[in-house]
Amino acid sequence: MENNYPTNKELRMIKTWDYKKGFIELAKYVASLWSYPDRVRFYYSKDFRGSRIKKLYLSTGGWSGNESIIFALQQNHIFWIFCWQKSIRGGHYWFIFPKIKKPPTAEGAEEKERRMMREIDGKELFSIDDRGFNIKAWYLKDTETEQGDALIRITRKDGLFKEAVYPAYKIYNIAAHSDDIITSEINGDQRGYLIAGLTGLGGYIMPKPIAKAEGAK
Repeated sequence: MENNYPTNKELRMIKTWDYKKGFIELAKYVASLWSYPDRVRFYYSKDFRGSRIKKLYLSTGGWSGNESIIFALQQNHIFWIFCWQKSIRGGHYWFIFPKIKKPPTAEGAEEKERRMMREIDGKELFSIDDRGFNIKAWYLKDTETEQGDALIRITRKDGLFKEAVYPAYKIYNIAAHSDDIITSEINGDQRGYLIAGLTGLGGYIMPKPIAKAEGAK
């Protein structure tokens, strides 16, 4: 650090972090560089499955040095894809740290998920009830036929509402943002799916519809 600003060397280390050290170690390194220590907080909460998960909250406080650290994290694409949870205007960021036995590489992460999907074909991943809707997801085996890695099925009390396929490596984003998705289905817009599908690279991934029941928006 120089005058509370991260050096180019420190920013480069964030962008090219050695994943053998793990995501949490990168987050600790970021916290050590952060100006305004009161705007850094590690904490635990439970995910939708009731599992305890570590999280990080960062607030830039409008300080350009902190903003440059966030920009460096965004350029670390693997970290951002796996750990970024949400951002709110004003420089507020939340990150989660999924339990991964081996940190992924850019080349191998997607293939690993595809291999995992083939091995546990048919396993129900989650089932969420909210405001008269139910969202369920399963891994699919035949990705060439199904044109996707996982199946999402949304039903209402009156039956099937919507079915779609979705990349397996992002399927838990659907569960994490189920509240936004149900709100969007009620309002007839795509906002919830856009939030769940953000890649951290300036784009997003949308579900590929299979079936849509009569009356679905």
